[in-house]
Amino acid sequence: MHYLAITVRCAIGLVFLASTVGKLRGRGAFPAFVASLRGVGLLPRRLVRPAAIVLVVAEGALCAALAVPTGLVPGLALAGAALLLGVFTVGVAVAVRRGTASTCRCFGASTERLGRRHVVRNMLLTGLATGGAAAAFAAAASPSGSLRPAGLLLAGFAGLLLGFLATRFDDLAAVFRGVEHDPRLTTTFRSHR
Repeated sequence: MHYLAITVRCAIGLVFLASTVGKLRGRGAFPAFVASLRGVGLLPRRLVRPAAIVLVVAEGALCAALAVPTGLVPGLALAGAALLLGVFTVGVAVAVRRGTASTCRCFGASTERLGRRHVVRNMLLTGLATGGAAAAFAAAASPSGSLRPAGLLLAGFAGLLLGFLATRFDDLAAVFRGVEHDPRLTTTFRSHR
């Protein structure tokens, strides 16, 4: 359970770190996030900016709490992350269902329009955080004396890789859409068959 908890802590921690930094990097990042949140249309206009501030602070605080090495704090942070990610999932699902044209500024810079893939990504992250919370609480209740450095390194690497893939989700989707729709690749493929 310790290794699983570490993997998930690293993954979710990187997701929230990238999200926080992305929304605060540069002069226009936070206003762009506020505009995208306004475009989702789930909150009254006067509450959008305060909600954006609360979200950024919550993401940063959860990221910091996930870095606490032992005890109940990591489990509580993962439970909080699961709750926040669940809220994001519902919000994005409602926005997609309504057909809003808001962009996904989840990590600050993307101009991708919110879509079903964002709902799926958030569902997967919510499930990961929920499972990680259970693993973290189980790990906190059991001794960690037999943890090996290689296992810790592998768990951390796996978590960072998962977190990286989640944060680069829109870029990866764009690459695969580009390959799928690039006529040069289709022609090249047919000529080599």
